[in-house]
Amino acid sequence: MEITFTNLLYLILLFLPSLYFFYSGKDKYALWLLLLASAMVRLVIIQLDPFLHDWDERFHAVVAKNMMQYPFQPMIRLNAILPYDVNQWCCNYIWVHKQPLFLWQMALSMKLFGVNTFALRLPNVLMGTFMVFTLYDTAKIWTNQIKIAYMAALLFAVGYYNLELAAGAMALDHNDTMMGGYVMASIWAFSRYTSTEQRKWAIWVGIFAGCAVLTKWLTGLLVFGGWGIWLLLDSPNRTKGRAWLDILWGVLTCAIVFLPWQWYIRTAFPAESAASYAHNVKHIFEDLGHPGDQWTHALFMGIAYSGKYFLLLMYIGFILSWQQPINRKLSGVMAAMFAVVYVFFSYFVGTKMPGLTFPVAGIGFIWIAIAAYKIFEILTNWLPSYYAPVRFTLCFLLLLSLIGYSMKPDKIAIARQPDNVERNKEIENTRIYQSLHQYVAPDEVILNCKSFEDTELRFWQPNNAYHWYPTEKQIDSLYSNGYKLSAFKSHNDQALPQYMQNNPKVKIIDLMLK
Repeated sequence: MEITFTNLLYLILLFLPSLYFFYSGKDKYALWLLLLASAMVRLVIIQLDPFLHDWDERFHAVVAKNMMQYPFQPMIRLNAILPYDVNQWCCNYIWVHKQPLFLWQMALSMKLFGVNTFALRLPNVLMGTFMVFTLYDTAKIWTNQIKIAYMAALLFAVGYYNLELAAGAMALDHNDTMMGGYVMASIWAFSRYTSTEQRKWAIWVGIFAGCAVLTKWLTGLLVFGGWGIWLLLDSPNRTKGRAWLDILWGVLTCAIVFLPWQWYIRTAFPAESAASYAHNVKHIFEDLGHPGDQWTHALFMGIAYSGKYFLLLMYIGFILSWQQPINRKLSGVMAAMFAVVYVFFSYFVGTKMPGLTFPVAGIGFIWIAIAAYKIFEILTNWLPSYYAPVRFTLCFLLLLSLIGYSMKPDKIAIARQPDNVERNKEIENTRIYQSLHQYVAPDEVILNCKSFEDTELRFWQPNNAYHWYPTEKQIDSLYSNGYKLSAFKSHNDQALPQYMQNNPKVKIIDLMLK
């Protein structure tokens, strides 16, 4: 099916029932229908691309597939028959380049629903929908206004960047979706704790923060900095032992969640884990292929928050967040966490990657909603009650405009036009990989794939595969050890050398990769 602006626009209609109940003041119905619409939109979005995206979905996908069989031995390939460098995260053997929780979730989904892109991305649908709920409840506690909470959740639910992350189309894809979800969940649990002071919410803070660390890394601990600021601002409780004991419970719970894996990989895979931790430190001092200056993340906010007009609303909402009935202490905590993330990654980290600031995106959307609701309130009060139909129409048009502006169906469609050459190459190569079992046996090693597309091949087929070719000596060694060798003859990246084309030990696959 051709993906057009018009058929993507139909997705907005899924939100109409929720909008109706929102306007009618039936908030519970509005929320549940919003969650349903959010899930349905994501279910559509994750099916737009029938291939693995280059960075970094292809790598996450193949490691998750291997984890279906070996959940505690993360591997980017099941059998490394050619030499490799443990420092090369893209092309080594044991893969501890990322923390494992999001990979386990993908592996479980594929265990249940098969090895395909839908099952691979399904956890993103679940987490994205959960984020809509946690954002709603956090905004409700923070602002004391259900309408603002609903608008924040609505705009986040259809946010362009959030949807493309779920589809795997943005860098770090599944990893950033899960990281953002768990950090948002920890902030939600903390917000619940501030309104109830129940220890169970302190423990939930620890669980979600631990999951965030076990998904990506130490940004997952952000909520504890916010918690410390809260205690400093909360003069009645900051001298009480129970308040500090609760935060200790949260920290201990967090450590119980993420520390065992660190001990395990250091013990089981010492060389690989040492290389991974060293690589994490390099992000601070080097750009690692992702250059930028101190303005990079600030400029990316235009994409992360769906455009410059939303950025203006976010600035206005930040100012309004210090007014009653909004909880000013929580405003201070949220502003501090937001600022810490942007300042740290803008000024103290050499690697500039868009998703590094995604964990605090929910806070930004709440500020946007605060300003948007003020406009909504002015509109509803502007016309007298006997102009109810006109007022209803204006409010509906405003909400639909906000949804369309946040979702940007035009950008989603443009990236998937029928004349998109690179996309068509991906689709055609995926078709070849999916049908490759008709040409080679499962035990054949396939050589000379396109650069890094050996990962796609290993996702779709059980074969071992490489995007380079061995030396003549290595071919003889592999053959003498019983390996059957096949190779793509040529493609745009590289042609097969004559010593392989003329070698009877190597079967030539006469299929042209794009």
